[in-house]
Amino acid sequence: KAPMNTIQNKKILVVDDCELIRNTSRIMILKIGFLAENIFMCSSATRALSLCKTHIFDVIIIVQNLGNGASGLEFLQALHLQELRSHNTIVIVATADNSVNVVQGFSSYNPNAYIIKPLRMDTLSTSIQSNLNLQKLSKNAIHAYQQAGLNGFMTALKSTSSSKKAIHVIEQFSHFS
Repeated sequence: KAPMNTIQNKKILVVDDCELIRNTSRIMILKIGFLAENIFMCSSATRALSLCKTHIFDVIIIVQNLGNGASGLEFLQALHLQELRSHNTIVIVATADNSVNVVQGFSSYNPNAYIIKPLRMDTLSTSIQSNLNLQKLSKNAIHAYQQAGLNGFMTALKSTSSSKKAIHVIEQFSHFS
């Protein structure tokens, strides 16, 4: 059995109304290292919410425009209102429109990343890996806090390589305490 923190144990949900993009995403996600049985695909916000009620996802990739008037933003709002997103869930918004209005709309629901469509293997892989690494940093800092109090937490925080990472660790810590 793979160690608990490996990508093989992570569940991922891709919400996109385009079947071709879902199929292409599945291929990329398999290449990144997710196991087929941990990859969930759906075309609607309704189905995605239903899946989020029965599964805890480590990563959710949502597109902005879901067709039939539905939006990825509405899905995120519902996820938030129904408290179906764990604070550990990485949310990646994939959009062809990275205008200020779109980014501001999503920002109130704290997505971890934005990816400009079309999805590319390197961009997707980097986004997932860097967010999983941030999560690991946060867990290590919380563990250090549990072991050695604030001094342990501060030592772990100093090991982060950027202020953006440090801010993420502090935000995660605020959920913990």
